[in-house]
Amino acid sequence: PADVTELTVQWTAPTYTVTLNAGDGTINSGNVTSYTYGVGATLPTDVTRTGYTFKGWYYNENLTGSPVTAISNIETGNKEYWAKWEINQYTVTVKPENGEADITITQDYGTAIAAPADPTREGYTFTGWDRDIPATMPAENMTVTAKWKVNQYTITFDTNGGSEITPITQDYGTAITAPANPTREGYTFIGWDKAIPATMPAENMTITAKWKVNQYTITFDSNGGSEIAPITQDYGTAITAPADPTREGYTFIGWDKAIPTTMPAENTIITAKWAVNQYTITFDTAGGSAVASITQDYGTAITAPADPT
Repeated sequence: PADVTELTVQWTAPTYTVTLNAGDGTINSGNVTSYTYGVGATLPTDVTRTGYTFKGWYYNENLTGSPVTAISNIETGNKEYWAKWEINQYTVTVKPENGEADITITQDYGTAIAAPADPTREGYTFTGWDRDIPATMPAENMTVTAKWKVNQYTITFDTNGGSEITPITQDYGTAITAPANPTREGYTFIGWDKAIPATMPAENMTITAKWKVNQYTITFDSNGGSEIAPITQDYGTAITAPADPTREGYTFIGWDKAIPTTMPAENTIITAKWAVNQYTITFDTAGGSAVASITQDYGTAITAPADPT
């Protein structure tokens, strides 16, 4: 040139590529695909993966060394980083709702879960869980609660020959109203062979009545005849009829009611029946005038005849 010329160099900072290997994770924000020399870049931290915690970016696929948080402004060259993940543990809490302690299952995400055996509860039937117990550990804590259906049971009353009592069928644990005592002809109820529970137990049961046989007395009113001892015996036992009574001047013609063959369920009075006898007074006049004989009932007044001649 014909004069002095000043030239100024123009520089453009180079840009390099950045490759981020998040594996099965997702970069939600702040993704970096390149950086410029002299500026650098900050690597994203909003990186998520179901069931895992993000532990940082590493220079190598083996994830050794220290994590990288940024590319400095003096670095050059293309960069590649790998995300490091730490598997999370979660807890499934199983609530049996039967008075026993909760079952807690704490495992790594995605590992197989051994479901607990179905719980048991007195007086109830297990009908399942309020949600399915997962086959593998989910990426959250969860609670699973048992569902129950109350059972019904029956108390049957064996009255052992007494009046019938309707069975009681109710839900387990509900209050029981004891029935009225049964009755039985000729017996006194003395209780049950086992106590009637205040609430329905967790089983069917039979309760049997206990009885004491009653004694009754047959009294014999001989109605002026010879005395006959009363008969006192247990209800239903065989009765031996006494010998007929006797009464001067009368013939025994039976009782006002039949003597039972077995003891009835009541005290009884049986009265003798009599037919008065007739007798005759004959007069032997020893050669005198005849005197008519007198035939009358026993005990009736006699009118003496006129003297014979």
